[in-house]
Amino acid sequence: MDIALSRHTPNRLGALHAPDEVERAVAHRLGPHRMAARGRDPFRAELYEVPLHRGVLLELCYGRETHIDFGDDADHFLFRLTLSGACELQAGKAVAQAGPGALTVSSPALASRLRTSPDCRNLVLRLERGALERKLQDMLQATLRRPLEFALAPGAHGTGSPLVLPTFDYLCRLAALPATGDARATFGADLSAWLMSLLLTHLPHSHSDALARG
Repeated sequence: MDIALSRHTPNRLGALHAPDEVERAVAHRLGPHRMAARGRDPFRAELYEVPLHRGVLLELCYGRETHIDFGDDADHFLFRLTLSGACELQAGKAVAQAGPGALTVSSPALASRLRTSPDCRNLVLRLERGALERKLQDMLQATLRRPLEFALAPGAHGTGSPLVLPTFDYLCRLAALPATGDARATFGADLSAWLMSLLLTHLPHSHSDALARG
């Protein structure tokens, strides 16, 4: 897929080769998790990032098969677009397989596990749990009575997924623009609010019916 941050931003993992170093660096950006990697070769992992208001956009490739455990009650939602290779996301008994062009979502209220192939490359949009839940409450004009949980694989429900590809492409194109004093405004609160509205409106989640009823 011709969507990438890697052509425009530096690799934040370029000098790291030990698994524990890579795990710490990624956890600093995606939140606490446990990572296990197959094989003993040095890591040649890649991570590229663009900070957003209340979140971050990442391109991540471990270069080895990995198994990652995310605990429950975390602080972020992870919207993951697979660019190449394959990954498998599991939450409870639900399992989602993802290849190029597929979207998977890790919701913080659910403990989840991610397995990636050696050539798996994902574009990950991380948004703060509190910010997304406050946005939903504003849209509902009501207090949430249960956690916000997105469908594991939104594309399987036939909704929302077609919007994700152009949205991620748009974000990467913004990141490729020359750095100016307006960069903070470009990736500021208005953009994040728009992203949250789009995701909450078009991706299936535990409050979709209430949102549709208005």
